[in-house]
Amino acid sequence: MAWIPLFALLPAASTPQVFARRPAVIAAACCTLVPRRVQATSNPTERLGKGLSTLEALLRNWDNVTVDCSYAEIPREILESKNKEKLLLQATQNALFDKSSSINVCKSTVRVVRQQLGTTADSPLSRIDRVLGDPALLARVAPEDGDTFVDVSERLQAALRAADAAAFASEASDFSARTPFQVGEVPSTPSLDRARENLEEACALLKHVISLCS
Repeated sequence: MAWIPLFALLPAASTPQVFARRPAVIAAACCTLVPRRVQATSNPTERLGKGLSTLEALLRNWDNVTVDCSYAEIPREILESKNKEKLLLQATQNALFDKSSSINVCKSTVRVVRQQLGTTADSPLSRIDRVLGDPALLARVAPEDGDTFVDVSERLQAALRAADAAAFASEASDFSARTPFQVGEVPSTPSLDRARENLEEACALLKHVISLCS
């Protein structure tokens, strides 16, 4: 007679189902740690439209946003040695010079230009690469226009990078960014001029991108 082990007669215990918790934990952590704006672009078509409006407004108001006339210059004659006593007298009255005799002068500036180009998170052109790669936007591009969309998108990003680089260089290389000029005078700004040319190209390319997504 064959002996049967007692444990073989017991009902089989249900095997607990084991779940791989690590992937789930990682996914949850990513959703928690990654900022919402990085995970997905909210309405990429709207972002591109706002970006185009930003570029058009920037180009339309170029002379106003690239010139800062809030500086004051002391007339040279006041600084001459013969006026030394006058300067000392005004200094005792908590004024280095008579402000009514100062002259308003200007300097070229790229602060607004660089802000609008996406150096701050508030600009619709910020992280434009993620907007252009958004699945919701790509789904709007016709299959036959796919290669054109990629080409135009790359040229758009290159034009924006070139504009920002030229604007950044303007702060150091353009004479008018460091030396004041008179109100109404047209300064020489070769680097800033290149930035404007790049922005004009970017504006045209962005219009093309939007047309491919319509």
